[in-house]
Amino acid sequence: MFKHPHSPGVASSAQEADSEQAASERLVVTKTRAATPEHLRELLEKNLKWSQIIYEQNRRLNRKLLWMSIASWFKLALVVIPLILGLLFLPPFFRQLLENYGSLFQSFQSTSSTGSDRGAAVDQLIKLLPLNSAQQEQFKTLLK
Repeated sequence: MFKHPHSPGVASSAQEADSEQAASERLVVTKTRAATPEHLRELLEKNLKWSQIIYEQNRRLNRKLLWMSIASWFKLALVVIPLILGLLFLPPFFRQLLENYGSLFQSFQSTSSTGSDRGAAVDQLIKLLPLNSAQQEQFKTLLK
């Protein structure tokens, strides 16, 4: 779409000639510069400093990546462990729930399937609840 004037697809022949001339000048400058021991020592010291800086950055990045991977495994464990525990402990819980309240469910199913009076189902429910007679009457009036 839009290209920067210095991008390879838009460079004109004059720009290419200028860039080639600049490159050749750089080569001449580096060739004429004497490879003196002081110059080499300076380059080695700069290289060593940059290497140390890069090493420290890599060390910090490796530490961060390690902690990020540990955190991701921890997050995965926070999701997977409750699912596994749920699969282990919920079926017996539901079985016990059905044993305790199964009669209540069966009575509602039988009354709804036979089409008998809704009041009989309410009476059965009230008998199962631990309510005194006044509370039972209040509950009946609320449901009607």
